[in-house]
Amino acid sequence: MIATKQGQDRNKSAATIGFYSALIACSAAVGYSIAQILQVVGVIRFPWDGILIYGFSLCIASPFMLAILTLHYSVPNDKKIWSHAALLFAVMYAVYVTLNYVVQLGTSIHIFLLLYFFLVYRGL
Repeated sequence: MIATKQGQDRNKSAATIGFYSALIACSAAVGYSIAQILQVVGVIRFPWDGILIYGFSLCIASPFMLAILTLHYSVPNDKKIWSHAALLFAVMYAVYVTLNYVVQLGTSIHIFLLLYFFLVYRGL
């Protein structure tokens, strides 16, 4: 493989994007872990436990997909089949997670809040 200045610049920008994407995904994973621990210990309660857990989970998927994409562009040609497979799985994961957690944040938590307030104010 012959390295050129243009190729090095392109790989450097891809590496920078990959680094920051992985850093954002890792930060969201740490935030998820902290929110999960605080929820189990009982420090945060409904609805904030679900909002934080689903919100941090939603923030993991897209940066992870970008990190895998930059990985695909950084591997040698004979290994690209494996990084391409990883990229396909990352895309499937990102689509599934985004659809699921947006529904959870947008509907499920609100429905449980409405039911909770209905039961509390009705004295049931």
